[in-house]
Order: sequence, then structure tokens, then C-alpha cells
Amino acid sequence: MSNPSDESSEFVRLPPYGKVWLLNPPSAGVVVTLGPDAWPKAKAFAHACLVLPDECEPSEFRWQTNRQSALILETGPPNDARLQCMAEALIRAGAPSVVALRDSLMDSDPRVFFELGDGDDA
Repeated sequence: MSNPSDESSEFVRLPPYGKVWLLNPPSAGVVVTLGPDAWPKAKAFAHACLVLPDECEPSEFRWQTNRQSALILETGPPNDARLQCMAEALIRAGAPSVVALRDSLMDSDPRVFFELGDGDDA
């Protein structure tokens, strides 16, 4: 008999552009955009990244990482709690590390805000 929580996780939907990503996963890892300009940012990446819509929580989606590192691009005003929640979801999905960049700082001063992982450096 299977675990009921396992069964319910099978029906969690993929994030926007998730099907495209699954059909042709980039070798460089996972890119997720979030914030008010997430959709135009994803289109600028030719749909090679995933989107966390503003009206949704990371837990509403089944994130695929193929055990690759992830990059989160946050657009708009900073939201530390949402950024951290997204990073934790990617770690739970198997990403060995997650780096988050704030789009508002990309032109002048890009910075890494979170790097999460198990701490096992080779």
C-alpha cells in the first residue's frame, strides 16, 4: 500500500513553462523567476526558465531540478520570505544549491542573497 502523501504529490501541477523545461532541460541548471516582472523575464530567457506566479506559493507546484543547481531571479521589490520559501522548495526538489539574485541590483551591484544546500563541498 502506498503512502497517501505520495499519491497526492503526483497530482501537484508543474510550474509555468514546466512542460517545456521537462522536454528540453537546460544543462546549466534550473532558473526560476518570481516577482511582478517574472513573466517578461521568463520570455527573455526564451522560456528556458520556470515562473512562480505572484498569486501562487511554491508548494502549489512540483519543481523539477534534475539534481542540478538552481538560480532564482527575483524581480520587483525585495521579498525575503518569498525568496527563501522558493529556495527551500528547490532544495527539497533535489537542487544541491540555490543562488538567488535580485533583478533590481543586476545592473549595478549583483549579489548573492541565499546559497542553501547540504554543505557538502567536493
